[in-house]
Amino acid sequence: LDAFRASYLSIHGGSFTLLALLLKLRAASLLPAPSSSSSSSSSAAALAPLRGGGAAPPWGTPTQRRLQRRVRGAHAQLPVLGNAATLASVALIMVAHVGYLDGSARAIVVVAPLLLLLHPHAPPFRQLSHATRHAPAVCAISIVLSISAGLNALFRQTSVEIAISAILAACAVPSQALYCHFLW
Repeated sequence: LDAFRASYLSIHGGSFTLLALLLKLRAASLLPAPSSSSSSSSSAAALAPLRGGGAAPPWGTPTQRRLQRRVRGAHAQLPVLGNAATLASVALIMVAHVGYLDGSARAIVVVAPLLLLLHPHAPPFRQLSHATRHAPAVCAISIVLSISAGLNALFRQTSVEIAISAILAACAVPSQALYCHFLW
């Protein structure tokens, strides 16, 4: 039964990953293309409303303009939906691996690169930029492994093992926190 639950979660995790990728590609296709000449910039400016960006065109009925505003509003939500799909895929894959397949938390090392699909300047990652786009992936690895080590230390058998694990965790957690803070 656990194998079926793990496969179910993995299928949905893969579906969310594919959705996040498609939303990332769609949002990237809506960005205005860089132009080198003035004629291409004027044509790009004229086509921008049709692609979901820029000002409303001077032509069209009020109903068409209202529809175009709704489409632009829907396109503005693509990065938020992409971030939600990315976080859901990582969470589902980790739950399937750790919860149902009796794997270790070290699977985050393999799953964390999916966090590169996160959109910058969209909730919950508004401070994410091109320079810090690797921070969520690296911080996720650090945080998950630190939590796993802490939980592992709590469930030790003897008080000596618990004390040693607590001392090692007390030494590691501040440096991991500083590391994550430096990345952002």
